[in-house]
Amino acid sequence: MNILNRVILTIKRKPGKSITLFLIVFLLGVLSSGAILVRHAIYQTEANLRAQLPAVTTLQWELPEELIKPDQFEGNTLVVEFPTTEMIERVGSLPYVRDFDFRSSSALFSQDLEMVHLSMIQGVIPDEIIQANPDIKEELDSSILRFRDLGGYVEWFPVTGINNPHPPIFQTELLSLVSGRLMTQDELDNGASVAMVSTLFAEVNNLQIGSTFTLESNVYNTELMMSEGITTPFHYWHVNDFILAQQIAEFEVVGIFDVNEAMIHIDNETVYFMTHEITDLYNQVYTPHRFLEELERSLFSYRQQDQLAMTEASGYKVDTGTTEENPLELFATFILHDSRDFNAFYEAASNILPEGWQVADTSGAFAPIRNSMDTMLWISQLIYVGALISTVIILSLVITLFLRDRKYEMGIYRILGERKDKIISQILIEILTISIVAMIFALLAGHVFSSLISRQMLEQNLIRQEQEEPFIGFSEEIPRELFLFDPGPMSVSEMMDAYNISLDGWSILMFFGTGIVVILLSTVIPLIYVLRLEPKMILLQTQ
Repeated sequence: MNILNRVILTIKRKPGKSITLFLIVFLLGVLSSGAILVRHAIYQTEANLRAQLPAVTTLQWELPEELIKPDQFEGNTLVVEFPTTEMIERVGSLPYVRDFDFRSSSALFSQDLEMVHLSMIQGVIPDEIIQANPDIKEELDSSILRFRDLGGYVEWFPVTGINNPHPPIFQTELLSLVSGRLMTQDELDNGASVAMVSTLFAEVNNLQIGSTFTLESNVYNTELMMSEGITTPFHYWHVNDFILAQQIAEFEVVGIFDVNEAMIHIDNETVYFMTHEITDLYNQVYTPHRFLEELERSLFSYRQQDQLAMTEASGYKVDTGTTEENPLELFATFILHDSRDFNAFYEAASNILPEGWQVADTSGAFAPIRNSMDTMLWISQLIYVGALISTVIILSLVITLFLRDRKYEMGIYRILGERKDKIISQILIEILTISIVAMIFALLAGHVFSSLISRQMLEQNLIRQEQEEPFIGFSEEIPRELFLFDPGPMSVSEMMDAYNISLDGWSILMFFGTGIVVILLSTVIPLIYVLRLEPKMILLQTQ
């Protein structure tokens, strides 16, 4: 009689033991399959939610106090190592990155140009937000740095130096070119005095393509201001007596862009913060990084002098490591091929960047689901490990008992000249046949139960968390500019739509792969114990 016929005969001849083995594998399989499916669903949920986020990120510095080392201080100065262009380029060359740009920024002044303020930007702040915040009307009608009653006024404009002819902020469609052109690589390499400005900036200042305008790069005598008891220096930016050094920068407008207001989300909690971000966006002047770098290099010694005065007054300084050769702090923006690659990109970038620097996580939109998912992930991991250990222990004991009842049968096989490997194959096929059938039912049952229970747990946790800690937008720890890509808070129903327990190929392979390995291990251990005995000993032990 061949092995398969023996297997079928044994299963039919001892249905009680077969049913017992089936039930044990089924119950333990339900637990392990449910745990596998929940764990996979949690990882897939994060991937699904990340897929809804823009694949854009930037650098941030966040060094916890406990990680600040004594050797980072020089007297009363905290030394911060900024990323170099080489580091940024290495991060930008990672396979997860589609494109990137390193950039610099500075605030330049003007007594002639008009600043775009919120009252000029129609429809950015919804009417219901204005009505819910009565004092925002004053903010809408005011310009931040206008002091006509002080004998004149100076407004400062954020100027960003870029190094990529196709800036990431245009690639993400937050900005779109409506007139003129982007800067060329030649202009970027040579530091040409060209600029791109917003439509509103151009309108209020009567600028067109080819027009020129000037901005001032000023260094103020802080020590003199403080000696005269001036506590709010920006009220006196227009006073020439307080200007320590000055460079006039003339720009030619080569491009005019529009802001895609549909990408900007504002709610009651972020309205005051976002007003400054939005005005900065409309007042932004883009120019080659090399032009801005040369401008700041010419004033570097004066800025050092002013910084020294401020340090002596405050008793504290942060040294960013800028030098006359590299007078500007560098930042960077990265566009990923797929936002779901962020975790891998984060790890790879962290190995390149200086201590304390990392790429910003834009996953704040689903921050409320994280704690709930982490809890469920921990529970599922516990159940999964527990189920595997229980399966090995319980099945080993049960199979050992079954084999003890079959010692006589195996002894006869051995005396008749049956090889050990053939007997082991028969037992393994018997147990695997029953177990695989049980595992199929366990997988189906585990899918149903885990889906019902885990969804209910997750939804209840999200509702409770939403009531206790309402979501207020992106985490304040990320760079301010990423608020402009805020997709807005996700509702509980939207988060639950992203959570889906499915029987995909990975889950099925994981369940059957680990299950079969555990069952084989549970079977081989007692088989080795029994079959290591000589045939006569086996028969004597059964008498």
